[in-house]
Amino acid sequence: GAFPFFGVLSWMFPCAILIRSLMREKELKVKEMMMSMGLRRSVYWLSWFIVSFVIFFCAATLQSLVVIFVVLKESEFFAFLLLATVFCVSIIAFSFLISCFFFKGNTAAVAGGLIFFLAFLPQMVLDLWSH
Repeated sequence: GAFPFFGVLSWMFPCAILIRSLMREKELKVKEMMMSMGLRRSVYWLSWFIVSFVIFFCAATLQSLVVIFVVLKESEFFAFLLLATVFCVSIIAFSFLISCFFFKGNTAAVAGGLIFFLAFLPQMVLDLWSH
């Protein structure tokens, strides 16, 4: 049905925003400046991951509450929250990956959102074929 489609759409915008934020630092050469001051690359990416995870986890918690108490009343909250959290981690990793292939923030955000949506299309096609 429409539930997976709207689930993907609800995460497409935060994914594009994260990509745009990553690219903004890349365009302004903030990362290179911090590297020249002695910041290790792993610390840089870990800080981005932690900040993104906290924001996405709050959104996943709110989404889980709405879904469990409004849409899927018979489902287990913590199971859905775990699924949403793992999905958030995959979105963050996807955003990091997309940010490596582009040089302009707006282009990367649009392409990342489009690729994010296109990755969902096989599931939509299979869902339509199964009914």
